[in-house]
Amino acid sequence: MKAWGLTTWWVLLASGPFEAMGRQFRAKRGGVDYGELTAIVVTFVLIGVAGWGLSRWLARREEGKRRFFSRGRLFRALCKAHGLERPDRWLLRRLARAHGLKDPGRIFLEPDRFDAGRLRGPLRGRQADFDRLRQHLFGDIAKADR
Repeated sequence: MKAWGLTTWWVLLASGPFEAMGRQFRAKRGGVDYGELTAIVVTFVLIGVAGWGLSRWLARREEGKRRFFSRGRLFRALCKAHGLERPDRWLLRRLARAHGLKDPGRIFLEPDRFDAGRLRGPLRGRQADFDRLRQHLFGDIAKADR
């Protein structure tokens, strides 16, 4: 009985001042206001265009700040910077692999990796090529270390 009484109370309360307030939200006419609809669509289009333009602008700003996230890309960039041709790049990769380097770009920092005493297997037969590459990459530093 109490539950029914509480429900009746809410129905009576809602039919009073709240009913008049609800009438304000009902449409006064049955048609669509195309002016308001056009304004809403134009607003969303402008927000989309502004977001697209902002993302393009930020992407262009970041182009100059590209970093090397890839070991392979870093190695290729170092080879290109030193003007190495494909056979020399292949030889440096083999040398890095023979030394167990996960990052082949370390070859450009460690001239001792080119020494004949550290080479094994078929790479020993390429010592003249490694001497030439070491001289090309490290120049007078290679002579001072020996």
